[in-house]
Amino acid sequence: MTEVLKIFLTAGLTVFGGVVIYAFGQILLKFFIKPIYEQKKIISEINDTIIFYANRFGIYKEIHSKAEEVSDKLRSLSTQLRARTKMIPFYNHFQKCGFVVPEKDINDACSALIGLSNSVYHNENNSDHISRYKETISIKLNIEL
Repeated sequence: MTEVLKIFLTAGLTVFGGVVIYAFGQILLKFFIKPIYEQKKIISEINDTIIFYANRFGIYKEIHSKAEEVSDKLRSLSTQLRARTKMIPFYNHFQKCGFVVPEKDINDACSALIGLSNSVYHNENNSDHISRYKETISIKLNIEL
C-alpha cells in the first residue's frame, strides 16, 4: 500500500467515524435528551404557574374571565405534562435510573392539576382541597410551592 493511499484511507475513516459519532449524538439528543428536557421544562412551568396564580384559587364565586384563564392554564399544563411524558422512549428504564419522575407520580400530579383547576371557583370546602392538591403536586413532582 502506498503512502498516499494510507493518507486517503486514514482521512476517509476519520471523516466516516466523525459522521457516525455526529449521527449517533443527534439521535441521542432528539429521541432521549430533548424529550426529558421538555418534560422538566413543563414541570418548571407548573411550579411557576401555581406560585404566580396562588392568590386566585378559590376566590371566584361565579364564572369570571380571570378564573377561566387560570383554570384553562392548569388544565393545559396537565395535558402537556402527560404528552411530554409519553414522548420519552424507554420511560420505565429512565424512571428506574432516577432520570425522570415515576409515571405514577406524573399521573397523580396531573390529576391534582385538574382538581386544582376545578378549585379556582369558590365554595365552602375549597381551601382544604386546594391545599391537598398543591401538596400532592409538590410531592409528586418534587417542586417547592
